[in-house]
Amino acid sequence: MFVNVTDSRHINSIDFLSRFMDLLSSIQALQEKENNVKNFYNKKILTFILSLGYYFRSVTKTAPTIMSLTDLPYAIDAESSLTIEELSVLRRQFEKEVREDDVTTQTKFNYAWGLIKSRRKNEQQLGVRLLAEIFRESPERRRECLYYLALGHFKLGEYTHARDYNDQLLQREPNNLQAQNLKKLIEDKLNREGLVGAMIMSGVVGAIAIGGLYIASLFKDKRR
Repeated sequence: MFVNVTDSRHINSIDFLSRFMDLLSSIQALQEKENNVKNFYNKKILTFILSLGYYFRSVTKTAPTIMSLTDLPYAIDAESSLTIEELSVLRRQFEKEVREDDVTTQTKFNYAWGLIKSRRKNEQQLGVRLLAEIFRESPERRRECLYYLALGHFKLGEYTHARDYNDQLLQREPNNLQAQNLKKLIEDKLNREGLVGAMIMSGVVGAIAIGGLYIASLFKDKRR
């Protein structure tokens, strides 16, 4: 669930495809040494598989651009908190690097995300503060930070801030499915808050009106 996992998977997929293609090429070379009808269809099948492999390898090499829209978690992932042990591992690593005065952006980012996933408000607040620091200090991570900050504020119930960060990401990536999903959730919360606020205000106004009528009736009684 942490950010650079997708990068390592991408590297591993390229390595796997390269090894797989080398293996198929070797098999094809052996088949070509045997000029008989029996292996004709085997050669055709291998050629087809090789063509598919070369295609997928070319797609995988351009994957970072494609994956930039899909390597973010959905809002529901923020609700699955880490175990105490898992969060402790992230905390210890972060505190260790703080003591050594050598905190990496990735360590801080992982710890911040773990905190945001927590059910405790104070830990969520700390996670948002750490992400805000990364946003200021690491321009290359701002795209990620915009979304994770939106998630953090959303969990804290700060829906206006969440909308502001998420809208900034959507301006850059209007087709980002995760940001679109979060936008709907934020709008639902804001609409509910607006409805509740309107109900409260109408109740207050109604109470004031009733109170005014009651006071007016008292004055009428006194005048009589």
